[in-house]
Amino acid sequence: MKVNVVYGAPCSGKTTYCREHIGKNELVYDHDELARALTYTEPHAKRADAVNRYIVRIRNMVLEEVRKETELGAVWLISTWIGKELREGLEGLD
Repeated sequence: MKVNVVYGAPCSGKTTYCREHIGKNELVYDHDELARALTYTEPHAKRADAVNRYIVRIRNMVLEEVRKETELGAVWLISTWIGKELREGLEGLD
């Protein structure tokens, strides 16, 4: 499965780009949108480290499931930066 990683500075248009390019049967992982859904806070709000740990665990679960996925066309992963843990999680994926 193809994994599209879209990363850049906050408010640089990552989410907008994904919304404009996502296809049918594709999945989006958006750290900021998950944070908002889990905490009812505004995007880019300062959050407790514990909240970010939950969101990163969700990302890791998505990447794990993507390795077995056969029905989705692609996954879009939105992030402000690509750290070591994310790079390792992406190893072996397109």
